[in-house]
Amino acid sequence: MKGYAILLGLSLLLACGRATEPTPTDVPACIQAIIQQNGQASNRWPVVTITRYKYQNRYVYFTLSDCCDAPSLVLDSDCQTICSTGGGWGRGDCPDFFKEATEKTEIWQRTP
Repeated sequence: MKGYAILLGLSLLLACGRATEPTPTDVPACIQAIIQQNGQASNRWPVVTITRYKYQNRYVYFTLSDCCDAPSLVLDSDCQTICSTGGGWGRGDCPDFFKEATEKTEIWQRTP
């Protein structure tokens, strides 16, 4: 009986640990399309990371470009721009983003 209790406890612990990691089906199709587009040579300023955060009571996706002048965008689950955090062409219209955003989860990172 003690063995079953330990097994049950370990199963619950492992299940809880996996719940926070997004699966490919949790990532919106438009975000998956951005990831696929970054493999194309014609992409002028490719995204190097996509990170999911909880911001303003919803999940958003922060895209970081490999060019310091390109804006880093905060997108909703439909890939509509909520705001831009910087870059030479960025609007900088969400200066509180990194202070207010929580639940940081790396979705994708480009490999060299």
